Amino acid sequence: MIKAILYDLDGTLLDSIEDLGDSLNLFLERLGQEPTTIEQFRALLEIGSRELLLDSIHRIPEGMEPSTLYDMYNEEYSKRLWVKTKPFEGVYDMLEAINQRGIRQAVISNKPHSLVEPICDYFFDGIFERCLGTIPLPPKPDPTMIQQVMEDLLVKPDEVLYLGDTLGDMKAAKNAGVCGIWVDWGYGGKHVFDRMLHHPLELLDVLEELA
Repeated sequence: MIKAILYDLDGTLLDSIEDLGDSLNLFLERLGQEPTTIEQFRALLEIGSRELLLDSIHRIPEGMEPSTLYDMYNEEYSKRLWVKTKPFEGVYDMLEAINQRGIRQAVISNKPHSLVEPICDYFFDGIFERCLGTIPLPPKPDPTMIQQVMEDLLVKPDEVLYLGDTLGDMKAAKNAGVCGIWVDWGYGGKHVFDRMLHHPLELLDVLEELA
């Protein structure tokens, strides 16, 4: 029986690509470098935020550490967390339907935890029992965040579903021993998995199958 559903944030619940991309370009401008296009940015999203950041920089300033660059980017992003960002169509209906079934819900994101909580409060106030991000916890595909939420919610791996839109999400689910479900409306490209959603409300069909 499924007792908890965990969700990735960007590309799964929220369409945040424009705010993320705008923040990246303002960050690159601070470094005196050329901007990236949304298409280029989308192609990089699969690899993860830290790697995306470094791949976007044409020339890393001498003596500047990657951690400093990441902090600079997050400073820019923190100014526009919900300027253009919005939930994907059907997400609110899905979350409400899951809530009505008494299934516990949580968010696990590779964003810094200091940014995840205000975003969840703004878009999903009162919906999730836990909203967890990185720093100090390691990013996905490391399973630590999923394991932490399972411990907090007192659920076992076979009682959990995890929805995500990148290969890193699916690897994290596998590493944690939970059922990963691929959502194809996100930023992770085209892949085929045993369990896939083409619309958020299809999650209800999955729950019926697993009942």
